[in-house]
Amino acid sequence: MAKKQVRQMAAELYQKLSDRRFLQQTGITKKHIQSLFVKEEWERWFDRLLPIKERVTCREIFERCEKVMNRLSPEPEEGWMKFTYQLHAASCIRTMRSPQWTAAIRRDACSTWR
Repeated sequence: MAKKQVRQMAAELYQKLSDRRFLQQTGITKKHIQSLFVKEEWERWFDRLLPIKERVTCREIFERCEKVMNRLSPEPEEGWMKFTYQLHAASCIRTMRSPQWTAAIRRDACSTWR
């Protein structure tokens, strides 16, 4: 992948992680994010990952993020994989129950899972 795109993706990730709203919601300080985010490491990872030529597994993403996750918080009792899956599933359910979703959107979204 072009170095410019890789640098841009790493910069966007850092920007999202250091966003004031994200920091307030998570209780993480910007200084802590700066200590966790080694730009060159993420650029190397994005460069190896992209362009995606084959299916990327949750396990592969997890293995890249595990070290940072363990520095952010102790590993949940059920493990990171199960914790993040349950968190994502709960988020999808909350979104689908929100009044902003129309019946058509619900139908289309649910058909993906059949």
